[in-house]
Amino acid sequence: MRPIMRKLILIGMVGGAALLLFACSTPDNGIRIGDVCDDGDACTVDDVYDELFVCRGQPKLCETPPASACKNDQELVAYRPIGDCQSGLCLYPEELIQCQQGCQDGQCQNCTPAWEDAATCDCVPSACLSCAGQALQTDGCGNFREADCSLPASGCAGACCADQCCGAGQECYQDACCTPDWQDASACDCTPTACAACDGNLTQSDSCGHDRAAACTLPATDCADACCGDECCAAGQECYQDACCTPDWQDATVCDCTPTACAACDGNLTQADSCGHERAAACSLPATGCAGACCLDQCCVAGQECYQDACCTSDWQDASACDCTPTACAACDGNLTQADSCGHERAAACNLPAAGCAGLCCTGLCCVAGQVCDQDICCSPDCAGRECGSDGCGGDCGPCGQDETCDPQGQCQADGGPADLSLDPTVISMSGYDGAYPRVARLADGTLLAGFDSAITDGRAIRVSRSSDNGRSWADLSTVAQHTGDIDLANAFPLQLASGRVLMAFRHHDLFESPIIYRLEVCYSDDNGGSWKFLSAIEANSGTPIWEPFLLAAPDGSLQAYYARERENNEQDNVMRRSWDGGETWGPLVTVSTALGSRDGMPAVSQLENGHLLAVFEAFRDGEWGMFVIKSVLSTDQGSSWGNRSLVYAPADGSRKAGAPYIVTLGNGQLLASFMTDEDSATVDWPHYAAMKVVASVDAPASGSGGWLAPAATSVEPAAYWPGLFALPNDDILCLYSQGGVKLKIGHADYP
Repeated sequence: MRPIMRKLILIGMVGGAALLLFACSTPDNGIRIGDVCDDGDACTVDDVYDELFVCRGQPKLCETPPASACKNDQELVAYRPIGDCQSGLCLYPEELIQCQQGCQDGQCQNCTPAWEDAATCDCVPSACLSCAGQALQTDGCGNFREADCSLPASGCAGACCADQCCGAGQECYQDACCTPDWQDASACDCTPTACAACDGNLTQSDSCGHDRAAACTLPATDCADACCGDECCAAGQECYQDACCTPDWQDATVCDCTPTACAACDGNLTQADSCGHERAAACSLPATGCAGACCLDQCCVAGQECYQDACCTSDWQDASACDCTPTACAACDGNLTQADSCGHERAAACNLPAAGCAGLCCTGLCCVAGQVCDQDICCSPDCAGRECGSDGCGGDCGPCGQDETCDPQGQCQADGGPADLSLDPTVISMSGYDGAYPRVARLADGTLLAGFDSAITDGRAIRVSRSSDNGRSWADLSTVAQHTGDIDLANAFPLQLASGRVLMAFRHHDLFESPIIYRLEVCYSDDNGGSWKFLSAIEANSGTPIWEPFLLAAPDGSLQAYYARERENNEQDNVMRRSWDGGETWGPLVTVSTALGSRDGMPAVSQLENGHLLAVFEAFRDGEWGMFVIKSVLSTDQGSSWGNRSLVYAPADGSRKAGAPYIVTLGNGQLLASFMTDEDSATVDWPHYAAMKVVASVDAPASGSGGWLAPAATSVEPAAYWPGLFALPNDDILCLYSQGGVKLKIGHADYP
């Protein structure tokens, strides 16, 4: 469901972008990207928020060592100038220096600095860190300085190799001194030691692991033509597989389907000789004895081709009508691909229903007349003797009247069934701020915490209110996030974890970016909602709109985030991601509900008595674009897979809509589902003039499709947007909605 009546105000532009204030912070601490923060790592400095509002810093440099100190009256402890940060502390390597005249007050007494001459490198590792330029030098009095080292060094005529000096002209190779032994390759004598190959482009190697280019004039002495191994080939020969070889090209002017002459009789031929070479050859088709294609050693008849090493005759089928045979049609949906027995495909047209397929085509199978395709299975709707309720195939047998409910036998009965919801007429305001989309969580201390979005000057904010009397009165508490500019901030959803940490999920979209940046983010509070910090992004991308996060502490111990995710053709799925670390990281996508030609969205989930999960969401009426109804899906494996797509509620008038659902489980195991609908409005203008309604399940369903009663209550007159429910003790219910601010009424579920 797209948000309506969004107030998006651009307050300024800097470098072409809107000014932005965003932070998971207290109400007065809204911050921008680049503002100072604390990333919790004591070995970083200059911590700031990055573009995803994650606090990050730069490594702390340790360049201020402690002062030297006397260990005793003869020894001085000095510290190297560069240290390492550990747990926020800079640790510096120590140097123990013997003081000839004694040590006092952190200095060697009567010590004359004796800087060692490092203009030359004598390959003593203690003098030079590396015989390659930069060295660290001490004066024997506790001081350090950078020193330069030039090569070759005094006492080191050649290279410095490990702790040894190489002789003049030597170099260090594999930790040993080595003298290059280049050979003369001015002429090629076919000795492999001298030439890698007698081809004029030679590479010569020495005993120290180096290569260099070498010249070789061909033909070489005693080598009239090619050099092959240690042998010289005769004139006209060449070297092939370490042996001298004479090419024996065959004539391929005509193709007789002999593989030796032609690789394939197709007019584009390649001819091979006995020396491993190939060349283009001409072949006129059809060839003598080969009317059609050449397939291995056989000639195919006219019209045949070679497929999988056998002659094949294409057997295209007529696809003007679709008989749901997968060989003929990939799918009976009007966009078909037809295959023949020779491995080819072509586009084919298919008119539905097709001959041999009286009904629909369902995953390669033909459904009989009257069947529908449900969950990839042909299903026969059964409404025999039923006035209402499920038809067994994802549809329904019809609605009941305004004052009737559907019983388990599919009969419309007068109202008065289980879970009749009565509402107190008193309207309770949740906040002193203008706001929308209220959602509530109970904390371990018994208080209620509500999240909602509201307006600030030239922008939006995610705010929090708290109640200590089960929702009968509320006080504003804190601000989770706020911003100014053309940015969309909404869909707050609170949840407390078993650890006591409180999470708040919400959407955060940068509308001024091109393309738009879409984010669903989570902030956390460790003081029951008093202050907030950024935790993670459930998803962030620059091309796929994502909406309405819903958090669930699942029975399997995971934290689950449900939300709507758009796909191509302006269609939409409901999806879920799991977190096993309290929302710091999130796993892969699980599809909760999807249907071609539908925009499934605004998911809400509740756990049934048997531990199964039931999700309700808004979707299109089957085949009716833009006409929203309420549907459900069921998971029997803690959210890993979903099925049994069923109808929860559809207005009897097909021109009216129902959307934005929510669901809770009552104390007796029954379900309440809320939504907003315009079916009672005199004006057709969705979503304007929509009111909140609530339906109850017929019983405590294990399947999630046990039937639903007619609407039990209307919260307020239109317009009431983005409704929600929250179950209180003793079957009291908070009915939440937006109507010129965040509001609620308290109801009670009565069982007959």
